[in-house]
This record gives sequence, C-alpha cells and structure tokens, in this order.
Amino acid sequence: MKKLLLYIVITIQFEKAQQPRIYYIDYTKTINSVSLSGNDDKVILTSFDSPTRISFYNDKLYVSDDNLVNRNYRFNPDGTAGEIIHDETQGAIKPTSVFGYNNELYFIDNNFIRKSDINGNNVVDILALTSTPISGKIIVSNDKIYWNAGSALRVVNIDGTNESIVTDNGNTFYGFSII
Repeated sequence: MKKLLLYIVITIQFEKAQQPRIYYIDYTKTINSVSLSGNDDKVILTSFDSPTRISFYNDKLYVSDDNLVNRNYRFNPDGTAGEIIHDETQGAIKPTSVFGYNNELYFIDNNFIRKSDINGNNVVDILALTSTPISGKIIVSNDKIYWNAGSALRVVNIDGTNESIVTDNGNTFYGFSII
C-alpha cells in the first residue's frame, strides 16, 4: 500500500488593526487625532482657513472648511490623498457640514440641504432651510436628515418631504449625535 503524504501550507497574515482614535479641530484650526487613552497625539491636517466640521464615511475623513475657501474635502484618515468634493466655484456656496449615507454625500450649504454622489457630482437641492443652522451640523440616519436650527432640532425625509421639529426646548443646539 502506498502512502500518500499531503502537505497543506496555510499562510495566515496578521495585520495590526487600526485602533480607535478621536479626531478633533483645535483652536489653531488644525485637525488632530489621538488614541482613546490620550497618548499618541498626531497632527493630521494644518492647511485650512476655518475648518467647521469633520466626519467619517467609508473609511474616509471629510472636512468642511468655511470662510474664504468654502469647500468640503475628503482624505485618508492620516490626512493623505486629499481631494476637493464640493467647492463654491462648482455651485456650492458655503458648505458647513458633510455626512455620507448610502453612497451619497449630504451637506448643508448656506440655506439649503443638498446631496451629491460620493464624488461630489450631481448636486441636488433637497430642502431650502427657513432658518440658518447655528452650527451647521447634519446627520443622516434611517432615511432621515437631522440638523440644528437655532433652538430646534429638525428632521426631514431624505427626499425633502415631511419636515418637522424633533424638539424645541428654547436652547441653542451646538451639537448632537445619533447612536
């Protein structure tokens, strides 16, 4: 009887997983990241006029730069491979927040909520805002768009229908999150 010897070679590649980090904008208008333990602080980007919002979508860092340049940018999390997504010269007047959802980008631009494809093209107006957003923050979740408008937190369907107030407690909302 002949014995058949079969060798199986399995290669396992271990990669160090990216540890969670906090991304923030400091008083010098620099975007930084720091580990959750508070060490390993890194400068990510420094070349902004007035960065107003940062967000992540599909492993990309999105930055809204308000003031003289009025742009939304996309970067790798380490700040490399930067690209302009929305620019005032392309019709976006003053983008102050960008949020990715279902391979589209939703953003507040002056007094409009708009959306575009993932590369910033095909911009469509969703809703003309009746009041200027205080901090310009926008979040999209469960096919709804949420934003803060003075003392009210507002919501609208992603197609621009059924705008309503979530809460209006008389205080100014400077930030909110959906978890």
